[in-house]
Amino acid sequence: MEFGARLMFMLRSPSDAYDRVALDARIAGSDARQLTGVCLDHAIESLGRALAADKSGSFSNRSQALGLCLNALSALALGIDRQHPMAAILSDFYEGMQISVAQAVRSFSRETVEKARGDLVDVATAMTAAQT
Repeated sequence: MEFGARLMFMLRSPSDAYDRVALDARIAGSDARQLTGVCLDHAIESLGRALAADKSGSFSNRSQALGLCLNALSALALGIDRQHPMAAILSDFYEGMQISVAQAVRSFSRETVEKARGDLVDVATAMTAAQT
Protein backbone atom coordinates (compact mmCIF):
# COMPACT_ATOMS: atom_id res chain seq x y z
CA MET A 1 0.00 0.00 0.00
CA GLU A 2 1.45 3.36 -0.98
CA PHE A 3 2.05 6.01 1.69
CA GLY A 4 -0.84 8.30 0.63
CA ALA A 5 -3.34 5.45 0.74
CA ARG A 6 -2.07 4.33 4.16
CA LEU A 7 -2.28 7.88 5.47
CA MET A 8 -5.88 8.27 4.29
CA PHE A 9 -6.73 4.92 5.87
CA MET A 10 -5.15 5.95 9.18
CA LEU A 11 -7.02 9.27 9.22
CA ARG A 12 -10.39 7.57 8.98
CA SER A 13 -12.28 6.61 12.07
CA PRO A 14 -13.15 2.94 12.64
CA SER A 15 -16.78 3.88 12.01
CA ASP A 16 -15.88 5.40 8.62
CA ALA A 17 -13.90 2.30 7.70
CA TYR A 18 -16.80 0.03 8.69
CA ASP A 19 -19.27 2.15 6.70
CA ARG A 20 -17.00 1.99 3.66
CA VAL A 21 -16.68 -1.80 3.85
CA ALA A 22 -20.46 -2.15 4.24
CA LEU A 23 -21.07 0.13 1.26
CA ASP A 24 -18.50 -1.74 -0.86
CA ALA A 25 -20.19 -5.04 0.01
CA ARG A 26 -23.63 -3.72 -0.97
CA ILE A 27 -22.25 -2.41 -4.26
CA ALA A 28 -20.43 -5.65 -5.09
CA GLY A 29 -23.58 -7.72 -4.60
CA SER A 30 -25.94 -5.44 -6.53
CA ASP A 31 -27.49 -5.57 -9.97
CA ALA A 32 -28.23 -2.28 -11.78
CA ARG A 33 -31.58 -1.72 -10.08
CA GLN A 34 -30.22 -2.51 -6.63
CA LEU A 35 -27.22 -0.28 -7.27
CA THR A 36 -29.59 2.63 -7.87
CA GLY A 37 -31.14 1.91 -4.48
CA VAL A 38 -27.71 1.78 -2.84
CA CYS A 39 -26.79 5.16 -4.33
CA LEU A 40 -30.12 6.70 -3.30
CA ASP A 41 -29.73 5.33 0.23
CA HIS A 42 -26.18 6.70 0.38
CA ALA A 43 -27.31 10.15 -0.79
CA ILE A 44 -30.19 10.20 1.72
CA GLU A 45 -27.93 9.04 4.56
CA SER A 46 -25.28 11.62 3.63
CA LEU A 47 -27.82 14.45 3.74
CA GLY A 48 -29.01 13.19 7.12
CA ARG A 49 -25.43 13.25 8.36
CA ALA A 50 -24.99 16.78 7.01
CA LEU A 51 -28.07 17.92 8.93
CA ALA A 52 -26.85 16.24 12.12
CA ALA A 53 -23.36 17.71 11.71
CA ASP A 54 -24.83 21.17 11.17
CA LYS A 55 -26.93 20.84 14.31
CA SER A 56 -23.86 19.89 16.35
CA GLY A 57 -21.73 22.64 14.79
CA SER A 58 -19.33 20.23 13.07
CA PHE A 59 -18.89 22.14 9.85
CA SER A 60 -16.11 19.94 8.46
CA ASN A 61 -18.29 16.84 8.92
CA ARG A 62 -21.17 18.72 7.30
CA SER A 63 -19.04 19.52 4.24
CA GLN A 64 -17.75 15.96 4.06
CA ALA A 65 -21.30 14.57 4.16
CA LEU A 66 -22.46 16.96 1.44
CA GLY A 67 -19.48 15.88 -0.68
CA LEU A 68 -20.44 12.22 -0.25
CA CYS A 69 -23.97 13.08 -1.31
CA LEU A 70 -22.64 14.80 -4.44
CA ASN A 71 -20.66 11.65 -5.25
CA ALA A 72 -23.78 9.51 -4.91
CA LEU A 73 -25.81 11.92 -7.05
CA SER A 74 -23.09 11.85 -9.72
CA ALA A 75 -23.16 8.05 -9.73
CA LEU A 76 -26.94 8.12 -10.07
CA ALA A 77 -26.78 10.57 -12.97
CA LEU A 78 -24.09 8.54 -14.75
CA GLY A 79 -26.00 5.30 -14.24
CA ILE A 80 -29.23 6.40 -15.92
CA ASP A 81 -30.35 4.03 -18.67
CA ARG A 82 -30.70 6.52 -21.53
CA GLN A 83 -33.18 4.20 -23.27
CA HIS A 84 -35.60 4.31 -20.32
CA PRO A 85 -38.69 6.52 -20.83
CA MET A 86 -37.93 8.38 -17.58
CA ALA A 87 -34.27 9.05 -18.46
CA ALA A 88 -34.66 12.76 -19.27
CA ILE A 89 -36.75 13.40 -16.16
CA LEU A 90 -34.29 11.57 -13.90
CA SER A 91 -31.36 13.36 -15.50
CA ASP A 92 -32.98 16.75 -14.84
CA PHE A 93 -33.88 15.70 -11.29
CA TYR A 94 -30.37 14.53 -10.40
CA GLU A 95 -28.84 17.62 -12.00
CA GLY A 96 -31.12 19.86 -9.94
CA MET A 97 -30.23 17.93 -6.80
CA GLN A 98 -26.52 18.29 -7.53
CA ILE A 99 -26.96 22.05 -7.93
CA SER A 100 -28.91 22.31 -4.65
CA VAL A 101 -26.38 20.26 -2.70
CA ALA A 102 -23.42 22.12 -4.23
CA GLN A 103 -25.03 25.41 -3.20
CA ALA A 104 -25.45 24.02 0.32
CA VAL A 105 -21.70 23.35 0.43
CA ARG A 106 -21.05 27.03 -0.23
CA SER A 107 -23.94 28.45 1.80
CA PHE A 108 -25.71 25.93 4.01
CA SER A 109 -29.49 26.07 4.24
CA ARG A 110 -31.18 23.49 6.46
CA GLU A 111 -34.45 23.98 4.60
CA THR A 112 -32.82 23.26 1.24
CA VAL A 113 -31.04 20.16 2.53
CA GLU A 114 -34.17 18.88 4.28
CA LYS A 115 -36.19 19.36 1.08
CA ALA A 116 -33.53 17.62 -1.04
CA ARG A 117 -33.45 14.73 1.42
CA GLY A 118 -37.25 14.48 1.37
CA ASP A 119 -37.29 14.49 -2.43
CA LEU A 120 -34.73 11.68 -2.54
CA VAL A 121 -36.76 9.68 -0.01
CA ASP A 122 -39.81 10.11 -2.26
CA VAL A 123 -37.88 8.86 -5.30
CA ALA A 124 -36.48 5.89 -3.36
CA THR A 125 -39.96 5.01 -2.10
CA ALA A 126 -41.42 5.23 -5.61
CA MET A 127 -38.64 3.06 -7.05
CA THR A 128 -39.12 0.46 -4.33
CA ALA A 129 -42.88 0.42 -4.96
CA ALA A 130 -42.31 0.02 -8.71
CA GLN A 131 -40.10 -3.03 -8.11
CA THR A 132 -42.76 -4.93 -6.20
